[in-house]
Amino acid sequence: HIDDMRDEASKAQEWLDTWYARGEKTRNENWKWAANKEWDQFLEIERKIKGDMTVEEWTEWMDEQWKDADIRCKKHWGFNGHDSEESNRVHRYSRNVIWEIRKMAD
Repeated sequence: HIDDMRDEASKAQEWLDTWYARGEKTRNENWKWAANKEWDQFLEIERKIKGDMTVEEWTEWMDEQWKDADIRCKKHWGFNGHDSEESNRVHRYSRNVIWEIRKMAD
């Protein structure tokens, strides 16, 4: 997932660097921010996996991570939510991955 988010951030930056996507600047900045946020999120999950949390602590922490990701994927920015489409997609993907990781503790 970390690699996926690096790729998403790179794709968003490519769009930011094109002259014809100037009208989409906010959308692409949101997309890049979301990818970087989720990249950091999964680095933190990786650190926690290597840490010394109990299964119960891990489960509670992961539940909170899922809730936070669920909130992040439901934003509505710009006209008809246009500016949040790509960032919401990235956050939804991450939310789903967090859920799959979380289920491993069950």
